Amino acid sequence: MSWIGRSIRRFEDQTLLLGQGRFFADTAQGALVLRFVRSAVARGAIRSIGKPEGGTVFTAEDLAEVKPIRPILHRPDYVPIGQPALATGRVNHVGEPGAAVVGVDGADAEDWADRVEVDIAAEDPVVDVDAALQAGSPKVHPEAPTNIIVEGLSRTPGLDAAF
Repeated sequence: MSWIGRSIRRFEDQTLLLGQGRFFADTAQGALVLRFVRSAVARGAIRSIGKPEGGTVFTAEDLAEVKPIRPILHRPDYVPIGQPALATGRVNHVGEPGAAVVGVDGADAEDWADRVEVDIAAEDPVVDVDAALQAGSPKVHPEAPTNIIVEGLSRTPGLDAAF
């Protein structure tokens, strides 16, 4: 049986749409709240991250012993790129988290996050696929030899004839 082209029954929709769903946040009384301070630029070197006095703020420096997530793909041409918990030294996309702030509730965490000052030396981002594939193009991930992480080509029999 193939899942392609089949409707998949979702059992949770009616409960959620009627406002009858229960979420962890509804029951986690007394739990602290985490907010991320995210990059406003698409590419650049982090010059500094200013932590406000009295707030609980974590940066990559505080999490130095936490290894980056490194996906595995069993292909000889795959280049594994580490994804750190927080941006380490540079940002590679808008919204990349550079700091994590802990508060007693959502409003408190937002207030502390607003006080974190992130100084990033903006660089020209690589936003066009064709430009990223050109020789000499800035590398999105400095640890990779090129901007190609994995290349997959497949041919469906009869496709060319159909077009």
